[in-house]
Amino acid sequence: MDMSGDILVRLALSGDVDGILSIGRQVHEVVVANRDAAFGPPPEFAGQASFYADAIEDDRCLLLVAVVSGVLAGYVHASVETEPDDLTTVPRVSINEIAIDRQFQGLGAGEVLIERVHAWARERGHRIVQLAVWAFNHRAIGFYQKLGYRFLMHKMEIVLE
Repeated sequence: MDMSGDILVRLALSGDVDGILSIGRQVHEVVVANRDAAFGPPPEFAGQASFYADAIEDDRCLLLVAVVSGVLAGYVHASVETEPDDLTTVPRVSINEIAIDRQFQGLGAGEVLIERVHAWARERGHRIVQLAVWAFNHRAIGFYQKLGYRFLMHKMEIVLE
């Protein structure tokens, strides 16, 4: 376990899944609010308890939670990727999801979670960690850049009539 100030980071437990889904819904609301209407109706929230429950048991995945004062403040889901994706390096670690509850943003939980993913990747001999970020999310982009991430590609989309 890691302590950084009042932030405890630990492996997720099955009892954390509902809290993870609740924080995931907050992220979904932000995406829906910022997704251009030209792209059609907003996507439905895709979070499923079984996805996170499976990640807890999968040794190729890492599901961590950040806890502040006994309250679930955020989570990160990462996995080892062994298949090429858009000609990217394999194997690599992919940060598939990272989310911090609104009331805990700015306290450092996101940075601690990402540092733990980096440590997990190094322990497994991986030097590449990748993630995707929504283009509208300038705050997150700045956060990732502060941690040393840089753009590899831009994903584009069109909705055909």
